[in-house]
Amino acid sequence: MRGVPRWLRRMPISVETGRACRAVYMRTMVLPKVRRAGGRRTALASYPRSGNTWMRSLVEAATGEQMGSKYDDRMMSRNREGIAIKTHGLDRYAYTDAIHIIRNPFDAVWSHFNWKNTYQKPESWESFCPRAIKNWDDHTRHWLAATMPTVFVRFEDLRTEPEAELGRVLEFLGCPVDKPALASAVEACGIEKLREANKDESGQFFRAGAVGKGIEHFTDEDRAMTLRVCEESMRRVGYGEIADRA
Repeated sequence: MRGVPRWLRRMPISVETGRACRAVYMRTMVLPKVRRAGGRRTALASYPRSGNTWMRSLVEAATGEQMGSKYDDRMMSRNREGIAIKTHGLDRYAYTDAIHIIRNPFDAVWSHFNWKNTYQKPESWESFCPRAIKNWDDHTRHWLAATMPTVFVRFEDLRTEPEAELGRVLEFLGCPVDKPALASAVEACGIEKLREANKDESGQFFRAGAVGKGIEHFTDEDRAMTLRVCEESMRRVGYGEIADRA
């Protein structure tokens, strides 16, 4: 419960109550101070395996400034604060604005499943898939409901037009948008290069970054369940064609 006063952390409270306390503390104590100082606290929000670490690599390469993360990351371990802060949480209350990265749920959930079975306790697909699909939908709805300034980036667009999407993010952050710097960052931080450079350190952390392949691993029942849970959210973020084909 980072962000909650130390005395409150020692109280015997539930996880839900702790989250609520942290939300109130951030809204009433932390963010007002940030705003009064003329500052900002920007979220880099995504469901896991949606391009968050890739975007952090691109922004750092283009700006020379460090990103932050609320986690003790396996890759790109950073301080808690930075020009934007990695989060997979439902914690929009902790930020003044946000960069929201979205990846279609079939690809994101399949990649997340492979990551989990590589780095955490293995779990069957039958157990993992329904829970992960609901989490994708909860996360997407949570950040779509944000009323603060937000820029949306689809993973698929970042794959096809990385310079343009990175440029939009830098402009949102108030950083200079220099075309040679964009090109250099994209060249240096291509997924293939990141995978090759980090394969010894982190195994399969950077996978292929494939677009449209995850659905091949979903059974007909899995696809129907996915549409029941998150078809509305998929259409809101531009995945209507994928929903139609599922």
